Amino acid sequence: MSKEGIPIDNFDTGEKIAQKIGNNKNILYDWVRTDVDLSEALERFKTLQEEEPFKTGTVEDSWISSLVIAFILVETRDRHYKPHDNWIKNPCYI
Repeated sequence: MSKEGIPIDNFDTGEKIAQKIGNNKNILYDWVRTDVDLSEALERFKTLQEEEPFKTGTVEDSWISSLVIAFILVETRDRHYKPHDNWIKNPCYI
């Protein structure tokens, strides 16, 4: 439980976020092992969290963390699954 009494598992983990954007945990772990950009982004975020001078331990901090992780994973997904160039030439193609 957090300070406010909200269960910690109400916040999305990397696995849950990956699933919500269409990837399972096996793909996530494969990316962590093989994608240097993802590994570096997660490591920088972890360091930032540990050194954050304004961190208060509130629900909002957990929400922000989930949002940042989601952003990192969406960016990684988009790098791995590039859309076909056809949609650029014809936006109605999608």
